[in-house]
Amino acid sequence: MFDKYKIKTCDDLLSYLSKNLNYGFVSNKIIHKDTDNDFSQKMNKSYQIRLGEDLIKTGYGVCWDFCELERLFFEEKNIPHRCFFIKSNLKNNLGPTHSFLIYKEKKNYYWFEFSWQKYKGIHQYLSIKEAINDVLKKFIQYYNTLEIQNIDIYLIPKITKRLHSSEYIKHCLSGKKINL
Repeated sequence: MFDKYKIKTCDDLLSYLSKNLNYGFVSNKIIHKDTDNDFSQKMNKSYQIRLGEDLIKTGYGVCWDFCELERLFFEEKNIPHRCFFIKSNLKNNLGPTHSFLIYKEKKNYYWFEFSWQKYKGIHQYLSIKEAINDVLKKFIQYYNTLEIQNIDIYLIPKITKRLHSSEYIKHCLSGKKINL
């Protein structure tokens, strides 16, 4: 699939995403952007994950969508990788979440990040543990004004069908919990 978009390398993928995709989601032909006041409510009500070319055609996605598209690229290129889900809790509710991908090339590990604008790029590490810990540290620093109760990280099993927000979260929580 990626060859037809002239995406051959990890840098090509990051460049393509940066030029062609935006943060948000499309539901019933309406674009919802994270700058909208009711973005979270709309996510809970009408979001469904986009997979593969479905995401590319809409031009909008959130980290959950992008992580699955990245997974397809790394599978197609036979590059070892894993997708992770960060789940945080506030007092009585689910807090911020984030999905991200780490891949291995030669002896190094790389955090591939597109959706989190502050950290967009390909970040190199000596171990997967170092990579996960760095993402977690950045997540905690980024959301330091919220009263986060606890944070868990899970390996995300591959998504094979469109899921609503609550279904996606349940799917992620069915993955292996990572103990750091």
